[in-house]
Amino acid sequence: MLTVGIDLGTSTTQLVLSELTIENYASAFSVPRITISEKKVIYRSEIIFTPSDKSKGKSMMNPSNDS
Repeated sequence: MLTVGIDLGTSTTQLVLSELTIENYASAFSVPRITISEKKVIYRSEIIFTPSDKSKGKSMMNPSNDS
């Protein structure tokens, strides 16, 4: 399974692509018990600073925010 992780924080942003192997340990007629058996990071972006305009108290990601 290919997964995408996006961390959009107040000061930094990062993207991670991973390949997961999952296994179901339950019997055929039971509630699934799925676990991640293997994880491989395919791509990890550099950490990018989230743009902001501190002088006006507004984030460039959400310019309508007046806080």
